[in-house]
Amino acid sequence: MKVINSQTAEILSLGEATLEEGKKIVEIAGRTCYKSLNLITEGSAEKFVSRMIDSEHLSTLEHCTIYLKLPKSKRDDALFFSYNKYSETNSDGNYCYVTTNYRVIVENEMEDVLKYQCAYEPTNHIRRITVRMVTNRQIANEFERHRVFSFNQESSRYCNYGKDKFDNELKFLKPTFGKFLISNEVYDEWVKQMERAEYSYLKLCKMGCNAQEAATVLPNSTATELVMSGTTKDWEHFFDLRMKGLTGKPHPLAYDLANKIYLLFKEQGVKIYPED
Repeated sequence: MKVINSQTAEILSLGEATLEEGKKIVEIAGRTCYKSLNLITEGSAEKFVSRMIDSEHLSTLEHCTIYLKLPKSKRDDALFFSYNKYSETNSDGNYCYVTTNYRVIVENEMEDVLKYQCAYEPTNHIRRITVRMVTNRQIANEFERHRVFSFNQESSRYCNYGKDKFDNELKFLKPTFGKFLISNEVYDEWVKQMERAEYSYLKLCKMGCNAQEAATVLPNSTATELVMSGTTKDWEHFFDLRMKGLTGKPHPLAYDLANKIYLLFKEQGVKIYPED
């Protein structure tokens, strides 16, 4: 059993400038589910994305952000994106500036508009950001309630932690709030229960259960990786709830992780609130 002492977060993308770069983010997000990042090689993203499209596993394509600069002659396309709930648009009278994702393009057979793909323009486009984080199952479930985001999460259905690939052990996120901070007795009890969960999980694996069957005994503290993509508008609402607590006090771990992500944004010069 391995105890992870704190949550972590990293920005995978501040918005891609090319389709090729975007597809690399798709592969990272998709392989996070299966913990197969070791299979990423030069040129593997193109094959991975093609496989996702062929298998109609299109949700992963959402992590590929697309910025477009549509001229007046593409008025019909501009209207489509302005009404598409997965896209954001701005206009200066001469161009329509679109923020969307590759799934929208593929599902609607609009690959021809990619000729208007451009780099992010700060004064015209709504920025879209992808973050990968390590947390526990409970907090991941809370974050996934923000349905406007795109998600990929480490899959307990396919990741068999009883295999050598995972060192035949489970990882749990250490509680860092409430009585866990002041009581060794409380923490020791938590450790005991995590050890029992790991023992039960590994025993089920040895009894012939597959990953999804053994995963039924996993507790909320089980560590997991989560990839989230959303616009700055989406992230603002996320921070309002998970950091500022505008609708009620957030879970301490949710606050801790949201605050870490927010500080990463500030380090990169991403403005979420006017005071940033």
